[in-house]
Amino acid sequence: MESVATVQPVEEKASRWEDFIDIYIAPAALFARRATESAKVPLISLAVITLALYYVLLPLMAPLHQAGLAQAIAQNPEAAEQIQSFGNRMRLIQGIFVPLFVAAFTLLIAAVTLLAAKIFSLPLSFRQAFMITAWTGFVGIPQQIAIGISAFLKDRSGAALDLARDTSFGPLRFMNPETINDVLMPLIRRFDLFALWGLVIMAIALKVVARSEGPQAWGAAALVWISYALPMVIWAAVKG
Repeated sequence: MESVATVQPVEEKASRWEDFIDIYIAPAALFARRATESAKVPLISLAVITLALYYVLLPLMAPLHQAGLAQAIAQNPEAAEQIQSFGNRMRLIQGIFVPLFVAAFTLLIAAVTLLAAKIFSLPLSFRQAFMITAWTGFVGIPQQIAIGISAFLKDRSGAALDLARDTSFGPLRFMNPETINDVLMPLIRRFDLFALWGLVIMAIALKVVARSEGPQAWGAAALVWISYALPMVIWAAVKG
């Protein structure tokens, strides 16, 4: 049976609500406090907040939703009516699946995190990898808000929205997606402000929880960071 990495828990001097602030401004302190705890609190909190934001931001996300439908219709104009009708229904219904998606995706990335830790010889258990991944997922909350506000403001200005560019806060935002090779697109997406923020938090978490003083924590975090793009890179390469 796999043993949990030995980490001496830090005496808790902060209340639970401070965790939700420290994940953004003092992640090292957060992970020192919660190094031996489970992913239960962050995972449930992340799922609930993400679900609430999905419906709160629906009006702001509407222009992006329509931009996505327009792209789908342009690729298959014969099915325009069906695409529009199905897309509008799913926009309201798919929110109920958000908690399931958050849980499944966090579990998957936790497995990748554990594998990366093993590759770089970091003493980490799956329980700890799951906890780290759940907390790192909180970067997606300001990302949701930023995308919604940015899309809303651009739509109000009368400018046309592009689903790829206007959901990015990296170099892709200033590029023409139609000129980018399909294999390179997922890699370019990883150079996003929020993806890089997640990379930093993951590295800090691995350094604190696994007590790594060397570059192993950054190496493992970078492997997790790039793993987000690998399935799409492989799919694009096989497809064409």
